[in-house]
Amino acid sequence: MRVLIVESGSAEQASTARRLEAMDRVDKDTLDLSVGLSDEHGALERLNTCDVLLLGASLGERSLALARQAKASAEQVQILMIVSDSMYSAGAFRAALGTGTRKVFAESAPLLDMVQELMSVREEFRASGRVRPSRVIAVVQAKGGVGATSACAALAEVCGAQQQRTMMWDLDIETRDLCRAFVIDGSHADVVGSMVQGEEEISRDSLRRAEVGVSSHISILPPPSQISSCIDLVGRVECLEAVQALLGTARATHDNVIVDVGGRLGPAAAAIIRDADAVLVMLDDSLLGLSAARFFIPTLRSLVRNQESILFLCSGISVSRSELAKHMQQDDETTSNAWSLPAIPFDSAAARWPGSGKTLYGMGCKQTRRAFEQIAATLDLIDSEPDAREMSPQTRPEVELSSVLLAVANSINPLRALWHKA
Repeated sequence: MRVLIVESGSAEQASTARRLEAMDRVDKDTLDLSVGLSDEHGALERLNTCDVLLLGASLGERSLALARQAKASAEQVQILMIVSDSMYSAGAFRAALGTGTRKVFAESAPLLDMVQELMSVREEFRASGRVRPSRVIAVVQAKGGVGATSACAALAEVCGAQQQRTMMWDLDIETRDLCRAFVIDGSHADVVGSMVQGEEEISRDSLRRAEVGVSSHISILPPPSQISSCIDLVGRVECLEAVQALLGTARATHDNVIVDVGGRLGPAAAAIIRDADAVLVMLDDSLLGLSAARFFIPTLRSLVRNQESILFLCSGISVSRSELAKHMQQDDETTSNAWSLPAIPFDSAAARWPGSGKTLYGMGCKQTRRAFEQIAATLDLIDSEPDAREMSPQTRPEVELSSVLLAVANSINPLRALWHKA
């Protein structure tokens, strides 16, 4: 957010700028704040360089005329006005609103009031599409081996293909599958540990040093290198502030944040799940996996703010999603939207992508790529689904044959027999 401070002199401009500089670092990062300075004579010429025009108390009653001119020249600019305590009154408030000013602050008003108003402006920008809202996706699993890491990496590559700045956060401290899949280890993990222990401030700069670049648009935030810091990160309530600050900063610096939560729901996982825009529950069709998920889902439901955010993502299924949904349905809390995502088809590339520098999206077959594109579009990780390409005559028979083979396999799969007995 670009703020242009207008005061009568350089000393007053610097004083108001210092006031904004005193804002909490996380708030500044969330707002992506940049500040410009001007006197009243050059302000109108710079309206195209700002989102918010902040008229200072030193302008006195001249603020009213300047606000009126600014609104006439650039209607989209949001105007905030600071007036002296002696001028702050109902009359001044009404006069300012008449010029199109959004909010009037007394000179002695706490900084928090201005921060809240700037946050409100930002949310309106997001709602109107003026600023693309960042997305946080938490990927969870009731048991290992269901493809959560593969899904995180593949969705990140889909986002990167559309030039969306995407950070994967490896919060699975026990296996570190994301980091191991991309062969990541080193000093970056030490930076994360320092932030968790409070030895280093969490900011855009420290997050940038903690991330490991995978491509020009994709990065990974690894767990701390020390196991004690890892345990603190995911298990200590005292570290929740660091977790929330990391997530807030990541939202401000990236278009998308995809968190591989793993299967352990500690304080950190709970905080991320509550703040996530969507929670992907990875499933397979094994009896052990389905029974684990049945026990897992009630706890997950107690953590989310919105039940609509829970979405099931099935990998390598040999039974239909409708059958899985019937098995998982325990009460009316499961929404119909929960099963809206396409399943990830079985793909031999799932065993080959780790360590290759690519993902299941980059190495998978056409059906796999198509599934991940649809999933990313449904989650609003990308602006729109990539254009569907017509299958060539050479590929169509192969797809038809694979469908037939899949149908035959489903009809004789012993899991289906066990399913119906259950």
